[in-house]
Amino acid sequence: MRPAGRIVAAAHNSRPAHHNPDPASRHATSDDQNEIPVIRIPLLGGQHRVLADQNVALVDANAESCRLCQILVQSAARLAETTGMTTIPERLPDVIPWCQTHVKAWEGDPESIGLDDATVDELDGLTQAAEEAERAYQRARDAAAAALQRYRDRTGRLRTRASHAVGRVRAFAAAQPSPRKVLAEAQIPSRRDASPMPAPGTPFRFAFRLLEDGSLAATFRCDNRAEGGRRLRGVTYEVHRRDGLDGRFEFVCTAPERRFRDETIPPGTASVTYRVVAMTTTRRGRPAEKTVSFGSRGVIEEHASGRAA
Repeated sequence: MRPAGRIVAAAHNSRPAHHNPDPASRHATSDDQNEIPVIRIPLLGGQHRVLADQNVALVDANAESCRLCQILVQSAARLAETTGMTTIPERLPDVIPWCQTHVKAWEGDPESIGLDDATVDELDGLTQAAEEAERAYQRARDAAAAALQRYRDRTGRLRTRASHAVGRVRAFAAAQPSPRKVLAEAQIPSRRDASPMPAPGTPFRFAFRLLEDGSLAATFRCDNRAEGGRRLRGVTYEVHRRDGLDGRFEFVCTAPERRFRDETIPPGTASVTYRVVAMTTTRRGRPAEKTVSFGSRGVIEEHASGRAA
């Protein structure tokens, strides 16, 4: 085998002295940019190339086929038999229209395109069967959607009427000498027996950003899920701030969401500490404190991340 450099030189010759008319070798060329000999396999398409300098089995420039090229040429015919799958649409809704169009075009003279009447008839029958299956699926889907809507409507009406009935029972029990006895007989819990809503969570994972106008934007997280995964509603966040390391916490704002913006920080303040507590109309969570230090480049240090006070 010749060195790679001699192979490159031979690849630029117009024709070797002993030309081999092998189909694969007739397409031996060189990469114009890298001067790397390549062998193009027509059956595999223009994008499938074999780099000659990467093929250890390549013989010298008399264009004899290498083992790799022989394997590719032999497999090209087998690959060509399956490339039709890439022509058919992959989405099921697009397959039927494609087959309808092509069966209509093929049924006139199938022999002229390499098919026969039996193949075209089979495709026609399968196309019709697929159409009927699609219509049945659509009918079933429409029926399921209608059934779901009926279920929602009737269950909603049932819940409304049941709620009215419970209200009547409670009103009747309230006028009796022993309301709890009436409610127990109706298997309805009294309001005092209802499970109290838990306190909201503790804020954590604070993030601060110093804005161009000198104000400080803050975001944080807070897990306000009750037992069973149900989220508490109506949670707000009370924010207090202490300037410096000593002093009292002063009220800043009540944030309706897990973020706030502080525009009242005195100029020249070296650090501030925020105390944030989540609360509902009846309960308060555990407060969390976060200290932020300032420098010439904005926020430069944060302390006590997510720590409950």
